[in-house]
Amino acid sequence: MVNFDNCMLDAFHTYGGSDKKLCRIYDGHSYMLKVADRINAGGSLATSYSNSIYSEYVCCNIIRILGIDVQETILGTVTTESQTTGEQEVKPVVGCKNFLKDNQNLIEFATVEDDALNDKGAKLPKLTDLNYIFKKDASRYLHNKELREKAEERYWDTFIIDAFLGNFDRHHNNWGYIAEKVQNAEELKILLAPIYDCGSCLYPQIAEDELENVINSEKEIDERIYKFPNAALIGEDGRKVNYYDFINSLENEDCNKALARMFPVIHSKMGEIESFINSVEEISDARKKFYAVMLKNRFEKILVPAYEKMTEKRL
Repeated sequence: MVNFDNCMLDAFHTYGGSDKKLCRIYDGHSYMLKVADRINAGGSLATSYSNSIYSEYVCCNIIRILGIDVQETILGTVTTESQTTGEQEVKPVVGCKNFLKDNQNLIEFATVEDDALNDKGAKLPKLTDLNYIFKKDASRYLHNKELREKAEERYWDTFIIDAFLGNFDRHHNNWGYIAEKVQNAEELKILLAPIYDCGSCLYPQIAEDELENVINSEKEIDERIYKFPNAALIGEDGRKVNYYDFINSLENEDCNKALARMFPVIHSKMGEIESFINSVEEISDARKKFYAVMLKNRFEKILVPAYEKMTEKRL
């Protein structure tokens, strides 16, 4: 783990979001540090740290294994002052490398939505709005058909990956595009941003002493697959999309195409993913086992039946 205490402060970048973040320069690059915080719950759970930093690190690396462009992450520590005691406290962090060049800026999908719909919508994107933005020349940011097709493909590939990883927080600020200023060009060049912000994958709020209880109960496992988490997407019925129901309905052709692309990749990489998880020394053996069990179940119970039904339908 990298000790970020002696790293230079990065005064040129700031990062928003709900969790505490610090900015440091490490190995010549700017890193946003996400600090582990206490689980937002009463009783014994409140004595445990959220595992979102490990979710961020593990899941970004799983996406890298799947061959999709994703932010680079490293695990480390930083010393901060305790808000309760005032004493110095060493906390684990995940460092997220800034993927932007000096002539680039991040355009979150929320900005694209505002431009296309001329309205600041809710935090969760709507399926109908996604279809409108990707299919029509509605936004000045996604200003040509080829770019919109790439953006749509990336969104649905990410949706399948999020279903596999159990991500509940891919809201419209947690994905987007890169605007690049090109010398002597009148228009900005728009690129797909790497996938980022994966700290809400793999059940980060489950404390260490609860892991065995979950994976030893088929009922507890199935609840976390068929009932929650749901996707950060509002369906045509006005409710959050359920990953299992939506993917297995085969009603959305763009989602089906993404399933056809991503399923063979995920299937072929399951062994490599498990080997990577087992190599992460900073997480406990119990959490490694939990990750492996939940990923296996999410793959077999959500993606496998959908892929098999889709394949049979096309024969």
